[in-house]
Amino acid sequence: MLDSWDPNLLAILSAVLIAIARVFYTAGLTKITPAISNCILALVSTAVALTAYLLQGGVPEWPIEGLLWFISAGVFGTFVGRFLFMVSIKLLGMARSTVIAQTVLIWSPVPAVVFLGERMTLAIAAGTIAIMCGSILLVLDKGEAKQKFHLRYYLVPFVMTMAFSLAHMSVKKGLLEIPSPALGMLTASLTAIFLTTGFVFLIEGVKWKALEKKPLMAIAIGTLLNGFASFSLWGAMKNGDLVQVVPLNRLSVLLVILFSWLFFRKQELINFRVVFGGCLAVLGAFVIVSGR
Repeated sequence: MLDSWDPNLLAILSAVLIAIARVFYTAGLTKITPAISNCILALVSTAVALTAYLLQGGVPEWPIEGLLWFISAGVFGTFVGRFLFMVSIKLLGMARSTVIAQTVLIWSPVPAVVFLGERMTLAIAAGTIAIMCGSILLVLDKGEAKQKFHLRYYLVPFVMTMAFSLAHMSVKKGLLEIPSPALGMLTASLTAIFLTTGFVFLIEGVKWKALEKKPLMAIAIGTLLNGFASFSLWGAMKNGDLVQVVPLNRLSVLLVILFSWLFFRKQELINFRVVFGGCLAVLGAFVIVSGR
């Protein structure tokens, strides 16, 4: 379904959709907990993946090895990675958590080069570092940076980045066995549903009648956009190299700030540091796309 699209373009499209989705999350998360939002995301992602799978006519063979890789992607990325990111925000704050999350650009290429045989060129490495540094400048919060936290708290976002890097490799390995992004995303999302619903109902409990309609609608729209973003990213990972696709997808940090300013007019976000970080990230993306 997405084979005719350029992988780098799909990665950037995914970043755009993620950024718009997070604008809706901002409006909805004030009234709805992250755990419930993650559960809704898993449900919507499953619906998107199932629709895509049915439209493409299915897959004749489902090798068990491919399915296990897809399940692994659901465990490490959709469940563990997102959950630890939320825990990290609670322990360290949004700015520190997002800064550390950008280091996934360092860890993801390692298994891609070692286990998948992908080629890391000087241009791709330079572009990746530019996007990472630019993204860190975009989200750096001076007020939060002055706070001191216990060293063990930093283990949470560190493990989170490891989980996401393993998820990226699992997606690529699974797609080599079963070249169907729709089936892969469907399998990963079903795995996440099983884990997230168990977490929500057994740990938190849910009073659905107490949920407000407007925040719930905002979360629903955000998760739908995120579902399409995930499908685009899976398509990019199928035909592209992780060393290129993953860094381009991290441009979502820049786009989140842009869309937040456009929709909410948070003009205090636009200063020299943000402009410089944005230019650095865009330059990095250009280098990665043009310097194969």
